[in-house]
Amino acid sequence: MLYLWLIVFSYSFVFSEDISFLSINNKEYSVNDFFARYPKKQWERADSLQKSRVFNDFITRELCVFEAKKLGLHNQPDVAIKIYNRSLQILVNESYESFVANPLITNEELKLARKYAKSEVFVNHILIGHSVSYLASPPKRSSDEALILAQNIINKISNGENFAVLAEKYSDDPSVKQNSGEVGWVSWGSTVPSFQKAAFSLELDKVSMPVLTDFGYHIILVTQTRPSDYSLMEKEKYENLILNISKNSIRNKLRPAAIEYDKKMIDEYSVIFDMNIVNNIYNDYLKTITNNLNQTKSVSLSFLENVSPSVVCLYNNNAIGPKWFYRMHQRGTSRLSSFSSPEDILSLFKTYILQDIAIKKGVSAKI
Repeated sequence: MLYLWLIVFSYSFVFSEDISFLSINNKEYSVNDFFARYPKKQWERADSLQKSRVFNDFITRELCVFEAKKLGLHNQPDVAIKIYNRSLQILVNESYESFVANPLITNEELKLARKYAKSEVFVNHILIGHSVSYLASPPKRSSDEALILAQNIINKISNGENFAVLAEKYSDDPSVKQNSGEVGWVSWGSTVPSFQKAAFSLELDKVSMPVLTDFGYHIILVTQTRPSDYSLMEKEKYENLILNISKNSIRNKLRPAAIEYDKKMIDEYSVIFDMNIVNNIYNDYLKTITNNLNQTKSVSLSFLENVSPSVVCLYNNNAIGPKWFYRMHQRGTSRLSSFSSPEDILSLFKTYILQDIAIKKGVSAKI
């Protein structure tokens, strides 16, 4: 049994600094290491028993890693292949982050994130919804009526009426009966852009003008501020964090940008499919499921190994056959596949081409 010297300072600690709280075999673990695996909000909502289980799970996983390395499991061919394939999948994700997501983030968003990410604010709000708000039961009022009501409530607050009382009376936030308008501590990057910009720019105990989001108009009140978990983070780590949390501002742009990027890559790498061959592969798939004793439409793509040698597509001036796609399938997943048409097979094959392009670009860019 691997002897592990384990020092735990406390799992009821307050996660407020980038400090070491745990040591295993002389390897130090920081708060950020912990929250990289278990989100901070999840930890804060947990009771003492749940926190104990989460913390023990973190330790157990690390112990397993040490034990696996001691046994040399990572050097066994089948395990090494799995690790390598997993690293390629991570590289695909990071490649899309670099070439699709990051260029969408404006310098202004990065500037605001650098300014505010080292703080958290305690937020209260009153939500005034309207008929097309993203609410389970939106009220029957127009957007203009919602704005007028929000402005009237602000006037009431300015005249000395209690914010919590007004929240309970007017707010369309479904949780208002439980929290009287308290949102709680908010970190930069955890809410929609317009809401966070207003909240973090407010003076303490001052009420905002109506702030429009997809949920309606918000009246925001900030009563406290405190340093965030990132306040003492090293500069390089902080810059990486800034980039990641700024992606909150471009979520609605990601899917269209990724679709456009994929089209560009298909053109750039001169990917041309022979649909006659794709149709033949679909027919082979139909024969496979007909012979499938389990009588299901989901099968392994191993049938591609037995498909007659053919050029499925041209990719970067290279001829690609069925076995290439099967190797790509093995690299990424071992799950069964089901197809309703030749277009489904074409879509999967394009995905594998795009993953391979992402890996090539990621390696070239030294991601």
